[in-house]
Amino acid sequence: MLWNFLFKERSKKVIPYLEWLYDEDIQEHIRLSTEFNEEISEELKAPYLPFYVHNVFDFYDRIKTQWNVGFDGLIGLNYQSIVQMSKVFDFELSEVNMMIIQEIELFIVEKSRKKNG
Repeated sequence: MLWNFLFKERSKKVIPYLEWLYDEDIQEHIRLSTEFNEEISEELKAPYLPFYVHNVFDFYDRIKTQWNVGFDGLIGLNYQSIVQMSKVFDFELSEVNMMIIQEIELFIVEKSRKKNG
């Protein structure tokens, strides 16, 4: 019960961050602002992400190439590789961290399926 509460609270932080991270228009505005040394407006800045989630996003950045792919596109992450990579990068695959990784995975699979129609 406590895990479900914590997961829902974490989702309130993780999903907005993922939406921001994968919004091509926002990322293009940020890229252009950075390229022309302009200040990035507040509405384009990343939403708050709790510090304890940052290490999961850092780890995901290392494993984001470990996808199972089928004829219709992304199926899901290859968890056998992820377990091996967690050992290489000394990342703890705790229940909480796995829930965050699965949340990232679900977001990306759904976004991919919407994009591919």
